[in-house]
Amino acid sequence: MTSICCSAASSDTYLVMGDVDKAVTVGEVTRDVENVASEGLARCAEIPSLKSVQADVVYDSISSLKVYAINWKIQGRCTRKSKITPFQSGKGKPGTMMTFDFQDGSGKKIKGVVFNDAIEMLDQKVFVGKNYAISKATVQNRFGRPVAGYHNCELLFYKHSQLEDEDDFVVPVERYRRLCELDSGDVEIDSSINVLGVVSSVGTMQNMEIKNSDGTIRDAAYLEVQLVNSSFKQGQVPVTFWGPTAADVRRHPAGRAMKLKGAVVVSREGRLCLKATGLTDVEFDPQTDAAQDLIRWFDGSKKRRVCE
Repeated sequence: MTSICCSAASSDTYLVMGDVDKAVTVGEVTRDVENVASEGLARCAEIPSLKSVQADVVYDSISSLKVYAINWKIQGRCTRKSKITPFQSGKGKPGTMMTFDFQDGSGKKIKGVVFNDAIEMLDQKVFVGKNYAISKATVQNRFGRPVAGYHNCELLFYKHSQLEDEDDFVVPVERYRRLCELDSGDVEIDSSINVLGVVSSVGTMQNMEIKNSDGTIRDAAYLEVQLVNSSFKQGQVPVTFWGPTAADVRRHPAGRAMKLKGAVVVSREGRLCLKATGLTDVEFDPQTDAAQDLIRWFDGSKKRRVCE
């Protein structure tokens, strides 16, 4: 096997474990592969068993997976599938990669990555929205910054990895936090949450200068909207959107219901707010009873304010 250090635009950096006599550099981190491998294998016997049973098959939870775990099997719904992306190995050899996100019934997500010749098999097999029984992939440390809601490991897929169509699947439960919990400080900073509310006001597009890692400066467009719901009757929560998402949100007028999945909690001027990232799902006017109830509440509160 060979050790590969690769990177792609707007993607994390990944490592394929290989020659144990060489150190592999990823970004600014240099790790001795032999030590990592021996430590990981030594921990295999200590891996806790957190399992669920579906149709007489025992599945591990995503959160229970550990580096170098063996004999595991998880259920996962594909929630994201990237395009095939070029990369270059540490030795300058070009290649291709593809990434996926899978989510189990607990709502926990894990990233999967596949390289080169193994891509064709997964590209034809895996589709967003479908459920899979996943096994025979390598569990390795996830490189790059931690992302709220995601496991700190990732799955490295090979040609022999198994992803079987799974019909008997526990659909992840969408839990929505009340906006008043942000005002009371009942949620953790940097956590990823789902919220449902009504857009009470939409700001104007603005630009901010952001310093890149290489020291250059770029302009980034952003937009702030105010979100309200019936749990937070006397206040509103600012939500910041960036780039193309900001431009898309700007097209929608105030008074529309908005569902955010995976919004990140941030602290600003002593209060908790929300920001949308590239992993945040934004949906306007979801066709649910809860959304319709919020619209009726919002319209009724506007009428009451006019009468007052």
